[in-house]
Amino acid sequence: MEGRGPVAELQRSIICPICRGPFKDPVLLDCDHSYCRACITGQWEREGAGVLSCPQCQQVFERRSLRTHVKLAVEVKIAQNLNAKTAQEALVAKPRRRRGGWIPVSVMPEGQGVGKICR
Repeated sequence: MEGRGPVAELQRSIICPICRGPFKDPVLLDCDHSYCRACITGQWEREGAGVLSCPQCQQVFERRSLRTHVKLAVEVKIAQNLNAKTAQEALVAKPRRRRGGWIPVSVMPEGQGVGKICR
């Protein structure tokens, strides 16, 4: 997920600070920090003794208030679709330059190999 630009920025913004993976069922705390629902509830259960605090800013909450973060869930879906599209595009052959001329490469159906190369 290294890189610059809007796609890389989007990919970085969908990472849960607890599990370090893409958000699953993202929720928003009262301090406006976001986590996977399972990650934050698991964190609070491990802390025990009724302590409910944000792992990032340490704000303490009197009650368990988790709001579904709909916008972030949409961003996760968009990033996943972009990743799938990028992976698919990487499989498509692109024209290559050899000895001063372009060699067009066409992708044939699976099992038929690469099309004829024109020089």
